[in-house]
Amino acid sequence: MIITIMHEGVNVSPDYNDALLQVAETYFKNKPFVYITHRINSYSVDPKIYHETSKIKNLKGFAVVSSD
Repeated sequence: MIITIMHEGVNVSPDYNDALLQVAETYFKNKPFVYITHRINSYSVDPKIYHETSKIKNLKGFAVVSSD
């Protein structure tokens, strides 16, 4: 699994997928994994990112954890 915590005020755009693809290729090559974001800070997400993220074949799940 990958667990992330974004910095306060970040705008998560499709460009962020480059980093996720690199981590997936390095640590999860041909192995299923899930992506968990621990939403401690306030930040925005460009919904276009999900279209790109869905193209990662071995990504089997995505979760957002928040205090809400």
